[in-house]
Amino acid sequence: NFLELWYPHRSDITIASIEDCSHLEKLFPGTRFERIGPSEPLPFADGQFDIGFCGAVLEHVGGDSSQLRVLAELARTCRKIFLTTPDGAFPVELHTFLPVLHWLPKRLHRRILGLLGQSFWAREENLNLVTRNELRDLTRRALQRTGRSARWSIESHRLCGLSSNLILWIDDRT
Repeated sequence: NFLELWYPHRSDITIASIEDCSHLEKLFPGTRFERIGPSEPLPFADGQFDIGFCGAVLEHVGGDSSQLRVLAELARTCRKIFLTTPDGAFPVELHTFLPVLHWLPKRLHRRILGLLGQSFWAREENLNLVTRNELRDLTRRALQRTGRSARWSIESHRLCGLSSNLILWIDDRT
């Protein structure tokens, strides 16, 4: 919660989660918590927020259609978006710390995770990694769905010279 800790204008921060994080309002006075439904539209107006920050969430919302819905809702409600997600092309999966297993076809990958006692991570709604190309496609489709024309880019955070995390920045300014 570095943003809540260091941002000087806490009254401008709305924390949204499918889990009950109302305790964060006490931990970070001035912030506002809004509980959201996992498959529902965000309860915010179009363009309500200057910046939407979404850190390591996209890989936990389900399959492609759920990821597209979440990204489109962010694009609808936020003028700028800063989103991070693990890079599915990185050789070590950062939730299970298993190497290259996530490069197998998804059904086989999930089956093996279950056999290894990782049944939580084997479920698509709990872990569905994206690569740079998949995030690029999701971003294009999300912006199309919302009718937005925006400048955007995908950068990488590197670990040992390899892209370990993807950073998506969407900006209304063209």
